[in-house]
Amino acid sequence: MVALSVLISVILSITTLTIHSVDINQSNASNLQAMYLAEEGLEAVREIRDSNVLNNYYWLGNEGKFWGKTFEKVDVNGQYFVISANDFVDEQNGPWQVKQVDLDLLTENELKEEDSIFDRYIFIKAISEDEIYVESNVSWLEKNKAKKEVKLFTTLTDWRN
Repeated sequence: MVALSVLISVILSITTLTIHSVDINQSNASNLQAMYLAEEGLEAVREIRDSNVLNNYYWLGNEGKFWGKTFEKVDVNGQYFVISANDFVDEQNGPWQVKQVDLDLLTENELKEEDSIFDRYIFIKAISEDEIYVESNVSWLEKNKAKKEVKLFTTLTDWRN
């Protein structure tokens, strides 16, 4: 009888430990994927800046110019953008879809990455005429309904001047 109780306790402990390990692994995988999505957001803004410079446009873009992507109206108060990858690239559509948004008026679906549990937005504000602050925010709900968030930020400059 004692041996049976010990055996059941060991089996329950192993099962609980296994389930807990799987949950932690899933949480770590989500956190890692969120970090990659946040970094992708920063890289998208870098690529738009670099593409504008390489095509002899103003580094933050001119209205209606290179791929229609512009950050030139960003001021010291900042603006919010939703950035996502395009399905195809041509002269009209660069690799990124960029949409300026009002974060207070957004619905969850407008931030949602396609076929994903993650929401992403980019905040950009001017530091000076030749420097901007870029913050990429990714959030998601864990299995236990806890809201998680990853924020990465950088400053970008007009590296030609």
